[in-house]
Amino acid sequence: MPYGQSGFALYLVHAQTEQRHYIGGARYGYRSSTEYELIADTDRVDVALVPGIYTLVYSRGHDDGSDSVWPRVGDVSSDALFPNGYATLGDVVLSGGTETVNVDVPAARIVRPISVEGLPLPEIVPYGQSGFALYLVHRETGQRHYVGGARYGYRSSTEYELIADTDLVDVALATGTYDLVYSRGHDDGSASVWPRVGDVPSDALFGNGYADLQVCIAIE
Repeated sequence: MPYGQSGFALYLVHAQTEQRHYIGGARYGYRSSTEYELIADTDRVDVALVPGIYTLVYSRGHDDGSDSVWPRVGDVSSDALFPNGYATLGDVVLSGGTETVNVDVPAARIVRPISVEGLPLPEIVPYGQSGFALYLVHRETGQRHYVGGARYGYRSSTEYELIADTDLVDVALATGTYDLVYSRGHDDGSASVWPRVGDVPSDALFGNGYADLQVCIAIE
């Protein structure tokens, strides 16, 4: 596979303790200056685990966050070999003895234009104008998946311009049910400061907010 490509991790999350149990996942290592190869035996799950009821979770591109940054999953382009995500793949009951767990990772590949109030994003905005971020929040894991958003950069002393391709959502994502969230002016807070959204004047090009745009979207 292409040089630099990363694999993914798989966890079984205990239904009662809610603790993640790492059980494996695809891992790749150096083969040549242009290729990585699958590390031996990472194409199978081979673990000893306490019996119980678990949820199988797929994880790729996930950042656990910190005291001042909320956890999130970064984006990866729609043509990526593996999708990013922190998503459930189903429930697993382990009753003891030798068990077989089949793992299949379904991927959704999304390419969609971004609009505001039904119109394309403005190409040129006043100097200093910021854009916004869009997240798909997984309904079961609660994890935010960054999928894009308008971003602007320097054009002149009075203008910013739209950064190329930020008027599109172009991602590979683990399938599931998500809520679409708009984020602008949001501060994740810290151990001593609550999260909040700052204010912006009523004539601002884009409104501030951390709000659902759509809920219960089936991404397949």
